[in-house]
Amino acid sequence: MTAGLVGVASFLFVDLGALIMAIPVAAGEDPPVLLKIATFIQTAVLTTLAVIVGIWLSPKVGLHAPAAEAASRGEAFLPKLMPQILSCLRRTPV
Repeated sequence: MTAGLVGVASFLFVDLGALIMAIPVAAGEDPPVLLKIATFIQTAVLTTLAVIVGIWLSPKVGLHAPAAEAASRGEAFLPKLMPQILSCLRRTPV
């Protein structure tokens, strides 16, 4: 989930000013800041829900991430990661 939220946070660096120029703004308001905060909150909530649903459903359909599981247990993850990388390079399933 942390990696997903880092991606969400990276969206804060997008220049929304150009996108907002077409929206009429009342005097004294600062919509880009409010829009960035709202965008971050909405995307963080949706990412969190997607992660929770993925964690709940992945065992039921047989999906797992051997390298991430090994890293989370403090084991060496490179031996688990290499077959996945080689499979990707060969374009054949493991």
